[in-house]
Amino acid sequence: MTRRTPLFLALTSLGTWAPAQAATITVNTNNPADNPGDGLCSLVEAINNANGDNEVSSGDCVGGTGADTIQLPAAQTITLTSALPDLIGNVSIVGNQARIERADTGCNLDGNPDAGEFRLLAAKVGDQTVTLSDFTLANGCADGSSSESQRGGAFFGYDSYLTLQGMRFEGNRAGVNGGAVLVGVENVGSVTIRQTTFEGNQAGLRGGAVFASSVATSIEDSVFTGNQANVGGAFDQRYSNATVTRSTFSGNAATSDGGAISFRRFGGLDHTLTLTDSTLSGNTAGLDGGGINSRGTISIQNSTLSGNSAGTGGAINLADAASMLQMTDSTLVDNTAGGSASHVFAAENNQATVYRTLLSGGGASACYLGGLQSGGDNLVTEASCSALGATVVSAGALQLGPLQDNGGPTQTFALGVGSVAIDAGGSGCGATDQRGSGRPADGDDNGSVFCDVGAFEVGETPSSGPNFVVNATTDVGDGVCGAVAGQCTLREAVLAANSDADASIITFDPGVFASAQTVTLGQGQIPITTSTTITGPGRELLTVDANAASRHFLIDNGSVDVIAASLSDLSLVNGNAIEGGGAIRAEESLTLSRVTLQNNRSSAGGALSVIYSGQPNAFNVVIDDALLSQNTATYGGAMHAIPPEGSSIYISNSQFLDNLASRPGDPTFGGAAVLGIQYGSMRIEDSTFSGNVLNSGSSAKGGGLYLFGYDSGVTLQRVTVSGNSAGGSTGQGQGGGLYAGVSGSFSLTDSVISGNTSGGGGSSLRRNGGAYVVLFNMAEGLIERTTFSDNVALAATGGVGLIALSGASLTLDSSTVSGNSAGANAGGLYALADESSTLTVSNSTISGNAADREAGGAMLAAFDPGTRIDMVGSTITNNLADANANGADYGGGMVLFASNSAVISIGGTAIAGNATGGSSTQTDITALGEPFLIGNSLIGNNDGSGLAEAPVGMPDGDNNLIGGATNGLIDPGLGILTDHGGSTFTHRPIDSSPLIDHYTGCTGTDQIGQARGLDGDGTPGDDCDIGAVEFDARIFRDGFENVPLVKRFDARQALLSRDEVLDRLPTNGQARVVLRAPGASPDQSLVIVHARRFGDRIELQLNRLEQGVWMQGKWQPFTGESSRLRW
Repeated sequence: MTRRTPLFLALTSLGTWAPAQAATITVNTNNPADNPGDGLCSLVEAINNANGDNEVSSGDCVGGTGADTIQLPAAQTITLTSALPDLIGNVSIVGNQARIERADTGCNLDGNPDAGEFRLLAAKVGDQTVTLSDFTLANGCADGSSSESQRGGAFFGYDSYLTLQGMRFEGNRAGVNGGAVLVGVENVGSVTIRQTTFEGNQAGLRGGAVFASSVATSIEDSVFTGNQANVGGAFDQRYSNATVTRSTFSGNAATSDGGAISFRRFGGLDHTLTLTDSTLSGNTAGLDGGGINSRGTISIQNSTLSGNSAGTGGAINLADAASMLQMTDSTLVDNTAGGSASHVFAAENNQATVYRTLLSGGGASACYLGGLQSGGDNLVTEASCSALGATVVSAGALQLGPLQDNGGPTQTFALGVGSVAIDAGGSGCGATDQRGSGRPADGDDNGSVFCDVGAFEVGETPSSGPNFVVNATTDVGDGVCGAVAGQCTLREAVLAANSDADASIITFDPGVFASAQTVTLGQGQIPITTSTTITGPGRELLTVDANAASRHFLIDNGSVDVIAASLSDLSLVNGNAIEGGGAIRAEESLTLSRVTLQNNRSSAGGALSVIYSGQPNAFNVVIDDALLSQNTATYGGAMHAIPPEGSSIYISNSQFLDNLASRPGDPTFGGAAVLGIQYGSMRIEDSTFSGNVLNSGSSAKGGGLYLFGYDSGVTLQRVTVSGNSAGGSTGQGQGGGLYAGVSGSFSLTDSVISGNTSGGGGSSLRRNGGAYVVLFNMAEGLIERTTFSDNVALAATGGVGLIALSGASLTLDSSTVSGNSAGANAGGLYALADESSTLTVSNSTISGNAADREAGGAMLAAFDPGTRIDMVGSTITNNLADANANGADYGGGMVLFASNSAVISIGGTAIAGNATGGSSTQTDITALGEPFLIGNSLIGNNDGSGLAEAPVGMPDGDNNLIGGATNGLIDPGLGILTDHGGSTFTHRPIDSSPLIDHYTGCTGTDQIGQARGLDGDGTPGDDCDIGAVEFDARIFRDGFENVPLVKRFDARQALLSRDEVLDRLPTNGQARVVLRAPGASPDQSLVIVHARRFGDRIELQLNRLEQGVWMQGKWQPFTGESSRLRW
């Protein structure tokens, strides 16, 4: 602690000093170890700094300065090999959906501190305030030889003030008390638990999930499920008061007493357990109290106890003479007991006071009421419970629905139409029922308002299905979808649809939703369990806000029968789920149309998760005209979809923008989406994936999209993947924009992969800035009319990596790879074929790429017999190797490597005009390994190729033109990279290019779609051009060849200089377009000027488009240095 000097005291008295504010210490690694000087703030170091209360920075973390807050890395798993340091002083840990777990799964609870067995976290000083929020503590093990070491499997708090908010405790164990959490001992402290889940925890003696001794406990909006202990399967409260509100205890077990809850007062003090708006279902006890075993006072309001079982007191057991029960407005259904009292056991000296409560089922010995009973307006189905001031009715007369979500935070039994419990409770009930719906209400519509008996109040006459209209903008209702405005919330409409046997359509009242409305969910996710269509009023008119407390919809009917859900014309924002799907989780067929999913968060699929989770039957996923933006996950920033075998995924007209998938220390996938299909089909068209980020310090695959298809058809058409990133500065980015792994068939057509970035971890060539495509198991793939441009790989392969394995065939056709860069090898293209596979690059352009090491334009690598790479009819120019000029790196144009009898063949291809930035003179092509085949091609510089020179006019035996140091390098005579028609930018040969009319036998079309074999020199024969584009001397072509001058005009005139024209014309009189003059506004005309040259004589012809009609002028001589054209 800081020493306080006289100066400190003087400044304090003058009011000029303020104590240091509490620090926020941010953990930025999932490695818990304290490694000083590594620049990373681990959880261990953060706790040590907070404990040390240092007021200056210490180590790699911010220093602690009082009641500090430790922030965990978002959605990360921190795996412990030893216990965390004990917390000293007041501290908050904010988890951001992180997970802390013990590495070793063993925990034998034998009373010995075995290796790998330890509690996760503790606060033992006493009188401490500790807040834990928004993370998971899992697999803790309190097992040792001392009493303290066997308590609190995940957290032990000695006399602490503990708050748990949005936490999850799973699979923790303790040898004695508190499988997950233990707080108390010496009458100091308290426990507050909110929105927290305890699942699968175990204690050898008391409190499978929570044990609290001598401190008051408050539990709100929480879930306890599948926990076990000898006493108090989920919760054991001793020697103080406890309140449980809006919480669920289900499937917990005690071998002795208190399947869900065990409660015990201290001595003669009157301690009370209060249960409100809660549900206890399916809990078991080997002896007494399947739901609750009490040695104190129990106060129960608006709660449901169902399906609990024990030897005595299936739901409630009053365990000693001083115990009391006060119960109002509650529902007890089908609890069981092996001995007596399925519902309530109250001995001769116990007092039970019960009002407006419904007790159904339980058999002949449903109640044992030996003491003082009082109450009234109760309904029971068994005579043994009649002493509670009850009327005995038949179970059928109650018209109870199943235990289910009827609105509100906990499950309830709804009263059906005509139930005898409706309006049968008189007066005196509270203002709301268990769900939070208002009471009393006139449930039978007879004009009289009385309380219903039980935990559920019927508010209005429900709409008849199967279709329902939402007419309320709130989330809080009475569980009934009424027809009057304000009586049917979205939740009530969906729940009504769930109860209808037929497929339902839910629409929205046009009057209520005439202007923009926001429905804020306050009761958790909305389940969809039947085939339902929800058609909103428009995504600009309806926003459903989950308030970062839950996801919006869970779509699952719990069976293998597939249902179909469709949502359209709405926006879902601020969803939050630990498991997949921050807005929607679907295990059924799903269609989304005209929807926006924004700012949602989850572990997998920040907005949307579609999984099969044991569902064996195929279903379809359709997304059309959707916007998924600013969502966050560990995998699949916006979407994670892996449906069952035989299913299909179809995405069209949609945008995936600015989503994030982050897992700093571990591999992760899909900045925008992870999409997988098996024995099915996937199609994505007319969609954009832009600005998405995939963050990992390890392997990061698919900054925009991560796709895989197993024996499936995967098709992408007219897709833009731009401005995404994978891996950050250190992560091993693989596919900054797109990663696709497919067996079956794959096609990518008419698409743009541009401006993406991959991280620099590792040096493998299989790190790609733009796209990475790998085909295997005899797959067939085609990439055509697609541009890979301006992508950056901090390591290798800037533009696109194409991998063909195990008999696959993959073709890149009519595409352009340009302006990409790599920090290592292969600035533009890396193509690898192995295992008897074939890979073809045809009619394509590789231009303007750069690599800091070898292969500025492309690297082709073929291995093993039967493996082949062919490059035909392509252009490789203006690429740069050794771009950082720090070595002797080679292959400015391309590097070839063939081994073990694999074949690389080049035909009809131009490789010229490339460069290296360093000392290497191998500017165009470097051949390594076994010789390659080449014919009908042009190599500008033979250095590194192993080929002899063959100058223009003197082709070699394979009809190649090959330049070199002796006869001079060959200029390919290419224009700039621009739009010459077609779908992609190309280089067009200039009139004098040696590429024109070089060989015979070409077929099909070139890169821009024009026929091969056009006569470009006026001499029949040998009309096939080398390279990606055929020279076409015709005047009128789309795009107006030769890049004419473009000038705006006013007053129907334009000025043209002789120098602007002269260099654009051949001397043989062939006409060329030299000027295009579009009007200054769209409604003005267009002028095109043709020119031709005969020696020094130049003639011009003016052509004008006016009101849709072309008018052609006469050829006129161009005299002087300029000519003003008028029309």
